[in-house]
Amino acid sequence: MEFGDTGSTPKGAATRNEILRVAADVFARKGFEQTRMDDIIREVGLTKGAIYFHFSSKATLAQAVVDEQKARWLRRVQEEILSKNNPLEELRQLGEFMVRTVLSDSSAWGVVHLANQLASTKEHPGGTSPLAAWVDLVAGILQRGRASGVLTFPGDPDDAATVVVAAFDGLKSVTDALDPKDLDAFERRATLLLQLLEQQFISTQ
Repeated sequence: MEFGDTGSTPKGAATRNEILRVAADVFARKGFEQTRMDDIIREVGLTKGAIYFHFSSKATLAQAVVDEQKARWLRRVQEEILSKNNPLEELRQLGEFMVRTVLSDSSAWGVVHLANQLASTKEHPGGTSPLAAWVDLVAGILQRGRASGVLTFPGDPDDAATVVVAAFDGLKSVTDALDPKDLDAFERRATLLLQLLEQQFISTQ
């Protein structure tokens, strides 16, 4: 890689994106602690200098993977779901989007656990968990739904949203423990979870 090939140039941006893509997959398979920079260097097919030119350490690379995935999720949700101005439909479609995200990309929900692993290390470079962004999204939908009378739930929107996101994240973790790599089992159980949540939140008034 030529000197000056930074992320601000098309070639540099493409290199950086490829590193992030490969790193996301390696972190998802191995976890933060078990992943070595040499693992990523080998799989991405670049020199050590090229990797370290963009990312100074494993921790900064892991945080960049988390931030990139979170930004991509938020962009898609904003474009595909929150533009509908219908809280009930937004809640339904956000749940379906979360399920599709897990099913279509093996590393997708793994960044949540990568962020948790990273936060527990002394090398943590800062940054919030993607779960915080999911909670904010759900809380906003619930709050608008309650205000318009189409959704109902007890207590604070942030608390309700935290319970919803925790249920989804917990379901993914438990399914991974009981039925590793069984995407059909996850989809079946996630669909049931979404149905139960919808019954809880739809206003009968």
